[in-house]
Amino acid sequence: MGKFKIQKSATVNQGFDATAVIGGTGGLTSISGNQIRPNVFVTGSAGYGSILAQKGRGKFLVQDASANKGQCTLANLPNANIAAGQMSISVDLSSFAANVGNLGISAATSFASVIYSNANILGVASPTIGSTLTGVGTITGNVTITSIAAYGTSGSNANVSINSQIVANAATATVSSSLFAARLTNKFVQLFNGNEYQWTFNAPTSTTVRIPGA
Repeated sequence: MGKFKIQKSATVNQGFDATAVIGGTGGLTSISGNQIRPNVFVTGSAGYGSILAQKGRGKFLVQDASANKGQCTLANLPNANIAAGQMSISVDLSSFAANVGNLGISAATSFASVIYSNANILGVASPTIGSTLTGVGTITGNVTITSIAAYGTSGSNANVSINSQIVANAATATVSSSLFAARLTNKFVQLFNGNEYQWTFNAPTSTTVRIPGA
């Protein structure tokens, strides 16, 4: 494993692989530029943090928003579910336009429907069971696909589990479908299912995935 690059200032490593636009660096997200932004749980609660150094396969020295430092291990969990000593980096595999449906339920519910056209999916992989969706209208909290069925001749209807809340039928903006990083280098990310991709801070494409940056 090569040394994991960390941005130390507004100029050092800021142009990492700028020509190919593949990958990026760790470092404090307060530094000018764009650094990997994980969710970390050092102490107290989970929240956005920064990567300070790599400590092993899937292990990093991190800092949280209160400047607490500690070693955290990548977990296959939504950001809100990580525990002390864990961190989570969502990996956007695809993006697409979708409609949210409330399954005919007008009261608070823990399930909803996300309908989309298969032809409109842009990315390396289509949404699958276990994928986490973001950008799904006014739904708050974790949105995880529990099943997928055909919808019409060229669409899909994904049933999703959510925190109990009232869901309105609505057309949404662009939805992102994500899994979680198990291993990470400055150019490649490996998921917990073993698939490996080149990554960028930009929207997913047919050959690259997106990792959050700040």
